Amino acid sequence: MHAPSFFRLALVGCALTGCGGYPSASQPDAESAVEPEPEKKVAIKSVDAAKLPKLGELFGQGDPKVEIAPPAGWQPKGRSRDYVAAFVKERAAAVPSILIKASEAATGDFADVTPKNVVDYAAAVQATLQDPLESALPMQIGEHCFARYVKAAKISNLPAEVQVLSTVRAGRAYTIELRVRDVEDLKKYRDQAYAVAAGLKFAADAKPFDFKPQIEPAETQPAEAAATEAKPADAVPAEAKPGEASPPAAK
Repeated sequence: MHAPSFFRLALVGCALTGCGGYPSASQPDAESAVEPEPEKKVAIKSVDAAKLPKLGELFGQGDPKVEIAPPAGWQPKGRSRDYVAAFVKERAAAVPSILIKASEAATGDFADVTPKNVVDYAAAVQATLQDPLESALPMQIGEHCFARYVKAAKISNLPAEVQVLSTVRAGRAYTIELRVRDVEDLKKYRDQAYAVAAGLKFAADAKPFDFKPQIEPAETQPAEAAATEAKPADAVPAEAKPGEASPPAAK
């Protein structure tokens, strides 16, 4: 075979298969062929407050900005600097118990946790956790939104599990902790903690009272009529001073 014919065939082969490590148009490289996976949306778990256990009466204990109600039948614990309010199912037992805590240091830049930002808030909370038993997930319980996670703990020197519901209202962070011994008790009493969360009454949610003063009937009368009514009907004319004419007698 002549040399020109050989080089001509080589050039045709390069055009068909690609030479020198450069991919041909018909053979894209592996990196460009892989399409990025679509971003998965995180679902917000919703809990209907009407289906939760009943609550007791509202009361304020350690925070004037929120009112809290215990689960029906649970007993309130005494005041403490460690929490805003606390409830126990049995007065002599440490668990199960529900503690509500408040702090000025909120996670991330969130003034309020709402359905629009609860997914981002849960992600911010998750970034602060170390080896949680359950990762932070967004939830809406009644009208309030929370990041929920579960962590291991020790209560009375015994292993325990703590379900945490975390939220922010008016720049103030609130957490509701359900403290139990094991996962079975967690499943048994988690709805009581959800009920407490749904029943929170924040001062920031209260609508200001629109005061409208009631106008008295006398204020609607003409000034002349009011002056006439103010003058007694049986008024006696004043006596004339010396040198002055007496006022005419009333006809």
